[in-house]
Amino acid sequence: MKFINILSAFLTPIIGLTTISILVLQYLLQRYRVRKDLYEPRIKIYRAVNEFLMHANQHDNVSEDTLTALIQSTTEARFLFRGKIRKHIYLLHSKGLKLQIINKRLDNPHLERGGERDKLVDALEEHSNWFSIQVEKTNKLFSKYLTLDE
Repeated sequence: MKFINILSAFLTPIIGLTTISILVLQYLLQRYRVRKDLYEPRIKIYRAVNEFLMHANQHDNVSEDTLTALIQSTTEARFLFRGKIRKHIYLLHSKGLKLQIINKRLDNPHLERGGERDKLVDALEEHSNWFSIQVEKTNKLFSKYLTLDE
């Protein structure tokens, strides 16, 4: 009888600890499932941003189609990411527009050497350098959302 009383005294905390362990494991599993379910839509946006950056870096210019593709393929970002990535995409788009304007003005055959042309060339170089830095920044921003092993 004494043995049963001792056993039942130990059994209650063991059941409690087992229940807590199961709840913690279920929480961690559910958290992993949510991250896994969000991975595909998030990676699509990441790839679209990288494609935009590759185009900007390769051509030192951004076409209307490329700007449109960036906006169309990242519209869901506001639902899948927090503020920094949405701001980053908006900044990429606005800098892409500026890059496009600079290139259009440089293509003007009536633009003479010196003065304004030199300013435009400097601005083009500044924007090109900015876009090359954005590849690493984009990787850092997205890595938080695309790793499953957290």
